[in-house]
Order: sequence, then structure tokens, then C-alpha cells
Amino acid sequence: NEKVLDTLNAEVKRRKHLEEEIKQFTAAFAFRQRSLVSLRSDFDSVIDSFKAQKPISISRSPGF
Repeated sequence: NEKVLDTLNAEVKRRKHLEEEIKQFTAAFAFRQRSLVSLRSDFDSVIDSFKAQKPISISRSPGF
């Protein structure tokens, strides 16, 4: 009976530890996701700025 309680308590501690790790992972994942979205937005802004400064001209080869 004592051994069963010890095993149960160990499993409860293990579960709480796993739940904490999941919370930390979720927070880290959300932070990374926000960072990537921000980076993408910054990248798009830089690209748009370059496009506005130097429009790409398409030169046609003779005969086309």
C-alpha cells in the first residue's frame, strides 16, 4: 500500500513537471512565432522600399 502511494506521488510530480515544460515550450513557441511574423513584416517593408526606389525595368531583346 505504501509503495503504491509512493508510485502515485512520483507520477503526480512527473505530470506536474511535464505540464510546466509544456507551458515553457508553448511560451517559447509563441515568442518565436511573433518574432518570425515581425521579421517577415520588416523584410516586406524593406523590399517594398527598394521597389519604390528602383523600379525594375524589363528590357526586351530585339525581335520580340
